[in-house]
Parts: sequence; C-alpha cells; structure tokens
Amino acid sequence: MKRETADIASAIIDRINKLEKTILQLQNITNYSDYSIVAEKFGFRDEVKLASGTISNAVFTQDILEYFINTLNLELEEEEKKLDELN
Repeated sequence: MKRETADIASAIIDRINKLEKTILQLQNITNYSDYSIVAEKFGFRDEVKLASGTISNAVFTQDILEYFINTLNLELEEEEKKLDELN
C-alpha cells in the first residue's frame, strides 16, 4: 500500500472509530427516562429538560434520537465503502 493510500485509510479508520463510538453512546441512552439538551454559544449555555412521560420526551426518543442514530449509521456505511474501495 502506498503511503498516500495509507494516510487516507488512516483518516477513514479514525472517522469510523469516532462514528462507532458516538453511535454506541447514543444507543446506550435510548432507554433513559429523562433527557437534557444542552447548547453552548460564546460562553452562554442553555438547557432544555425533557421529563419522562411528556410529549417532548417521546418525540425526542422516538423521532429525533432514532433519526440521529440512523443518519450516523448511514455515514458509517459510506466511510466503510470508502475504505473498501481503497483495497
């Protein structure tokens, strides 16, 4: 394998590892009962709490969180295809 190809493969593998870690972390929290969404900008922090049994909590877990995980899985598949194409 050429050095240039190895560098590209290394970057792809790094991205795959980060995606897998994030997906696993998100999957681990899907069964939690309460959530907090925290946003930060220029040192300011805002937080929204989603209590169990509320519509916002249900929408977050069933729609938003699941959509996010699925989107990351698609990105993971694309990165794996890129890595396969290098061989």
